[in-house]
Amino acid sequence: MYIYSTGFIVGRFQPMHRGHEFMIMKGLSVCRRLLVVIGSADKHGTPRNPFSYEQRKRWIKQCCPFIDVIPIDDLHEDPVDGGEWGDYLLETVEHHLGYIPQLYISGMEVAGRTNWFNGIERAKNIEQLMIPRRYNCSSSKVRDYLLNGEYGEWRSSMPYMLSNTSVYEEQRKTIMRIL
Repeated sequence: MYIYSTGFIVGRFQPMHRGHEFMIMKGLSVCRRLLVVIGSADKHGTPRNPFSYEQRKRWIKQCCPFIDVIPIDDLHEDPVDGGEWGDYLLETVEHHLGYIPQLYISGMEVAGRTNWFNGIERAKNIEQLMIPRRYNCSSSKVRDYLLNGEYGEWRSSMPYMLSNTSVYEEQRKTIMRIL
């Protein structure tokens, strides 16, 4: 039995790794419907954001084919904290779903995400589920593994459904083309 009808997760997924998969699975365990919002969807081809929205969506859907995945572009070049970004994010989510979800899911280690919705009236009933880090991996580490050709380290950081040589070669080729 689900606790929430709908929840959502926001991340860049540059690329998706086991920690992301764990957070998604936790969301699916408490939500009937889960929406994954891929941030910086308009960014790709850079060292920080090497992969396109289409690649990131495909990898998420390979792991979790039954969830909704939508893009959200960056609001500004400068990092945004608090209300303006939170309002923009909720507008995007509400436009897709037709309503405001009940639950926002995030990793505990990401500072600032807990105050995205402060002061936003339509967000007052959104609960937050903060997921502790379970795996010692990050997208930055995964990109470094790709850059350095560390297949074993890369594979141990990836969800099972993505830990194959074709995904590795695609990701490594993208990284190497940028640098």
